[in-house]
Amino acid sequence: MISVWNKKVEFPKWKQTLVIKRDKYIKMIKLCKNVLSKKIPKEKNYKCQGFLIGKRYPDRIEILDVIQAKTDLRQKEPFKSYIDKMLEKYMISPPTSKQKIADCPYCYFRDRGFVISAEEYESVAEKSKKKGLEIVGIFHLHYCPYPTDMSSITKYDVMLWNPRLICAVVDMSYLAWKKILKAMPEIPKEDKPKSPQIRFYKVTYSKKVYEFPVKIF
Repeated sequence: MISVWNKKVEFPKWKQTLVIKRDKYIKMIKLCKNVLSKKIPKEKNYKCQGFLIGKRYPDRIEILDVIQAKTDLRQKEPFKSYIDKMLEKYMISPPTSKQKIADCPYCYFRDRGFVISAEEYESVAEKSKKKGLEIVGIFHLHYCPYPTDMSSITKYDVMLWNPRLICAVVDMSYLAWKKILKAMPEIPKEDKPKSPQIRFYKVTYSKKVYEFPVKIF
């Protein structure tokens, strides 16, 4: 049984504001909810990731479109071996306790993480450029409660993240709370989220983490 639970982690605020259209915010949630409603093969995790399309300004970043990624090369070499190594290094607590990760009751350690193909990334970037836009970030789904609350960026995310891109975490744990409490009874019931949460992070080149203040319009 895993006995690790941290309440919502707070991060210092980034200097720019993230501005997102309400329908695009909702679209991210719907895409993730749709994925979670489907059956998946054993030893696979629910995954939903994609592109945040928009514009950059000195005081803000605007997200004007959201596109779900179609590719995931997580189980293809050389990505598989590299991600396995990074997960063992950054997602195990304590660092020597590999068994704790293997015992996670809600997801499969060896399928954590995702890799969008370079071809898909370049295709989306080119189509966005023709509209006067660019890829400003990547969103991805969190639903497994290990090692911290699901709205927080993980150490693994931080170490692999491209600092040029916003990291958006879509926390859908409210849909799975009964299963989470059954697997991890030490979690206080009052910590239950009442709705989906999306948090947007800035990871610097020195691997410092900030959270964007968000304005939905």
